Amino acid sequence: MEQLEALDMQVLLGLLNNDPKDRTVTGIARALKTEKYKISRVIAVLEGAGLVDRSEPRHPKLTDKGLTEAKRIQERADVSLSHLLYEGMSMENAQHDTYAWARDCTDEYIEIVRKSVERCRIKYELRNKKTFSGGELCRLMKDSRTQLPFLFYRENVQNSSNILSMANEGFEYPCTLIVKDGVGEIRLRVTPMSAKSKINDQFLSGHVTNLKYYIAGQFANAAWDGECYTIPADAISFVNIGDSMGQILHGTVCVQMDCTVGVQHMPTSRAMFTLLI
Repeated sequence: MEQLEALDMQVLLGLLNNDPKDRTVTGIARALKTEKYKISRVIAVLEGAGLVDRSEPRHPKLTDKGLTEAKRIQERADVSLSHLLYEGMSMENAQHDTYAWARDCTDEYIEIVRKSVERCRIKYELRNKKTFSGGELCRLMKDSRTQLPFLFYRENVQNSSNILSMANEGFEYPCTLIVKDGVGEIRLRVTPMSAKSKINDQFLSGHVTNLKYYIAGQFANAAWDGECYTIPADAISFVNIGDSMGQILHGTVCVQMDCTVGVQHMPTSRAMFTLLI
C-alpha cells in the first residue's frame, strides 16, 4: 500500500470516529469542509487498498485492516498533536502539521515523542507538589519500564571518609522503575563488586546478600528473585526540584545491606534516585 496522504488519513479517521449517520461521503465532506467528489475519490483509493468496504455504496465502512490502520493513525496523530501543542505551536498550525508527523515519522521517533508527551503530562500533574511518595508518582504513570540513575551514600561518616557507599559497586547501573497498573517497584540487579574499603584501604571483593528498606517506621526485607532485589515505589520519598524543562524528581529511601565482606563495610545507607522529566 502506498503512503497515505493527509486527506486519506482524515477520511479514515472520519469513518472511525464520526457518528454512524455521518460516516458517509456527505457527512465526511461536511466535517472536513471539502468537496464531496474529493471524498468519493479518496474512499475509492482506500477501497483499492483494502481499507474500506463499499458493498453498501451510501454507507462505506472500515474493513478489519482499515480499522487497525485507522486506530494506528489516530494514536500517532494524538501523540503528534500533543507534542506540537506542548512545544508552543498554535492549535491551527498543530492540527495542520499533525498528519504529516503521523505519516512521515518513524515508529522509533513517534515512541520518543510519546515518552516526551508523557513526561510533560506528569510534570503538569505534579506542578504544585513539592514532596510526594513514589506511589503517588506511579499512579500518574502508564505501564512502563524506566531506567533510573541512583547513588548510595553512607549516612554515618567517620574520620572524614568518603560518603559514597561500596553498595554503588554492588548493583547494575542504572536500576529500573517498573510500573504496572499504577503500582511501581524499583529493581536493583546484584553484581559482584570489588572496591577499596573506606575503613582500612584494603581491596575487597564480594556481593550483597540481603537488602532492607525503610518504610512506615521500620525496615522491611526487599523481595529477592535470585538476580534482583525489589523495593516498592511507596518506600521512595520524592522532592520536586526546579520547574519547566529543568524539573527533576529526586527520590530517596533508607536501606540496610548485608555483604559477604561484612557489615562494617556496608552500614546503613541512603539510596538516591533521580528521575528527569
